[in-house]
Amino acid sequence: QSDAFILSCLSDQSINIIDKIKLRNHYLGDIKRQVFRGIYVSDNDKARLLHKGNYNFINKVPDVSRYAVKKIYKIDLSDKKYDDKIKHNSIDRIIIKVLRGNRLVCTYIDKCLLATEKLVNLVIKDSNFSPKFIAGCLNSTFCSWYIQKTLFSDITETARVMDDHYLSKCPIPAILYEEQQPIISLVDRILTAKEANPSADTSELEAKIDQKVYELYGLTPE
Repeated sequence: QSDAFILSCLSDQSINIIDKIKLRNHYLGDIKRQVFRGIYVSDNDKARLLHKGNYNFINKVPDVSRYAVKKIYKIDLSDKKYDDKIKHNSIDRIIIKVLRGNRLVCTYIDKCLLATEKLVNLVIKDSNFSPKFIAGCLNSTFCSWYIQKTLFSDITETARVMDDHYLSKCPIPAILYEEQQPIISLVDRILTAKEANPSADTSELEAKIDQKVYELYGLTPE
């Protein structure tokens, strides 16, 4: 995973930072995980099934923001053809938006919420890592900086579906579970605030996560 293909013209400072990360040599791809798309429902079926039934459903990519789901629809997925997909998706997980611009956006959701196939789902299956810690790292400014410098061009405007080909190359600090707790606690506070109000300003808490991620790599925001 460390052999990322660099597309950008990098400054000496950026190269030094990337070399530091490579020395740690630990990425999401080193963590046991499952990555899959959400549930495909055709437009014709959506016209019949939305606003009915008992399942909670994220219908559109823009309805997801960092640490929040802004709109949840009811949908009737009682047809047997959806049973396997529902079972597959009924698990606590991280959902990742299509990458547009230069910031990765994801949130942690519980098993009661289903999502469109246009969103990528990430399930952490390694008990040594909290999915909320992973979500905090993926949402950090550092992670976005890293993937822009090593995977994509700084100036690209192409939308990227963040499937496992890309996600596996995101750096994740290899630290003990108890050492993950400060970031987990901050993510919990953000999720609680966003659940009450998806538009809540959590920038100060997010900045604290950024700082802690930098510290794990011996870096500063500058």
